[in-house]
Amino acid sequence: MARVIASVLMAALALGAIALTGGGELSRVQTVFGMNTASGASTAVGANATPMVTATTGGPMVVLGLGDSVMAGTGCGCDGIPEEYSAILRQRTGRQLTAVNEGVPGATSADLLADLKDPGLRSEVADADVIIVSIGANDMVDGLDGCTPSGCAAQSASQAAAMKSRVDAVLTQLRALRGGRPFECLILGYWNVYPEGDPTVPEDEHGRPIALAATTAANGVLEQSASGHGATYVDLMPSFRGADGMSNPSRLLAEDGDHPNATGVEVIAHELAQAFAGA
Repeated sequence: MARVIASVLMAALALGAIALTGGGELSRVQTVFGMNTASGASTAVGANATPMVTATTGGPMVVLGLGDSVMAGTGCGCDGIPEEYSAILRQRTGRQLTAVNEGVPGATSADLLADLKDPGLRSEVADADVIIVSIGANDMVDGLDGCTPSGCAAQSASQAAAMKSRVDAVLTQLRALRGGRPFECLILGYWNVYPEGDPTVPEDEHGRPIALAATTAANGVLEQSASGHGATYVDLMPSFRGADGMSNPSRLLAEDGDHPNATGVEVIAHELAQAFAGA
């Protein structure tokens, strides 16, 4: 499996940081996965949420991105979500960040679960201080073409329920691979999991209800899975679709009308930084 690794080095001017050494000990997020809040529940964040700052040590950090084409950066013409997020953390904290992007275009939750058997990926998970997961959109598209809005709603609910068991298994695997060491896990929601066609026509009478049903179902189970495993769910709907979920997201999308463009990736990175500031 191809590995795309980008190292983001700290500008140690006024911050007096220490350069990365080959055998240096990575800092570990002090909030244990499974206990991100005082109650042990997940925290959902979005465009209007209050930033959550989790205490960490001040050394280097590794940010790992897992998931589908959104994580891989398809169509954005940019470095990608882990890289952009790491750059924000570096700027805000002065810490040394290494970004590792393992997004795979077309990946489903079943694919990600299978990939976690790969020794190389397992090693990367074991070394990561922050893990970002974008998965589930490709689980939802099968069987939706040609269905009626009411039929699609039932189909979406069924597919989302099946997806949840796999996402739960993924999160369980991540926790096990960390071997009890603390880390931060951020689960991305979606603005749309079903191609509506032209993104400049959000009022499309057929595509819009189907997309809304599928996206709502997918985001619902992703948030539930995050809650059940102490991860942080990052709601992207307000940033892409507005508070009412009806705004046109095309300014944040690539030419394919599906994946985020460079501006969209930047928005996602800032939402991640609001969820976990890395301080």
